[in-house]
Amino acid sequence: INGKAIDIQEFQKAVSNSSQNSQASGFQVVDNVWNQFINNKLLTDEVEALGISVSSAEVDELMTSEDQRFISPFVRQIFGDQQTGQFDVARVREYIQQVESQGDATQKQQLKDIREEVALQQKVAKYNNMVRKGIYTPTWMADREYKSSSAMMELAFAFVPYANINDNDVKVEDTDLKAYIKANEKDFEKEPTVGLEFVVFDVVATQADKDALNAKMLEIASKFKNAASDSAFVVQNTGKPEAWGKNYFTRDQVASSPIADSLFSAAVGTVFGPYDDAGQATVTKLLGRQAIPDSVRARHILLPIQGADRQAVYNKLDSVKNAIKAGKTTFAQAADSMGTDGTKGKGGDLGF
Repeated sequence: INGKAIDIQEFQKAVSNSSQNSQASGFQVVDNVWNQFINNKLLTDEVEALGISVSSAEVDELMTSEDQRFISPFVRQIFGDQQTGQFDVARVREYIQQVESQGDATQKQQLKDIREEVALQQKVAKYNNMVRKGIYTPTWMADREYKSSSAMMELAFAFVPYANINDNDVKVEDTDLKAYIKANEKDFEKEPTVGLEFVVFDVVATQADKDALNAKMLEIASKFKNAASDSAFVVQNTGKPEAWGKNYFTRDQVASSPIADSLFSAAVGTVFGPYDDAGQATVTKLLGRQAIPDSVRARHILLPIQGADRQAVYNKLDSVKNAIKAGKTTFAQAADSMGTDGTKGKGGDLGF
């Protein structure tokens, strides 16, 4: 790409990672990854030539910032809750801490790859912003474009289609045809074509493969039952931070699962599996069961930080929280005196 060789192992690794998180066919995955490599390599050359960089501290901010407006879209995508779409920065911090302190070489490499992708996307964002702000149309050019598109004129012309001329009235010699073709060679060029034959072999697990996988999953199920940290165990055994999610599901939401009925009768802490779920060997642990209302009532105190000292705003809210806890004021009084949105005067009430 752009005169630079692509490492085949790097490319195959990217294809493998993409295949695990995509429903596309094998050929589509390879094509998508190749296009992604082209975009990344070309943009990397441009941002490096322009001296655009992203510091390690900036990557940390993009991954673990308290202000979610600064979180990288890539981090939101892989760490966000797959069911609700909600993002919890604490989950990212837990993953980073777990990998840095206890992770193996593969997990640390995955974290490194995530940080590099976050940095690359931030460089591209800076590059796009620079280009966007560098686009300028002079007044004289805008005026000329306006006049050329709005100017009107009257004209008269005569048109005689070639189709109206009798073929017998025109004599074309072979020399005329040869001369025309020679003068317009590019119009008659043809792209080279090839004949291609191929055979597709379906890769299907043997019974020995299935037995080996089942034995491995039985071992995982046994360890999962007594795991000290469920989230760390899931991430460690899948290599995917997004695989962990402690959510509550209704009976309808798990109706298609082979263990749907057992989930609502088994004791909390029960480990199910391994079992086949849509072609995947699965182990499930029941973490809790409760009746959850379908709506909640909430209230808040909203203070803008745009153009303000962010830490000063945080300190102000922290002081208000302490005052409420100490009984010096109520939440409603604080919201009415400090709120900046439509809930001011309503005690910060957001309704249900």
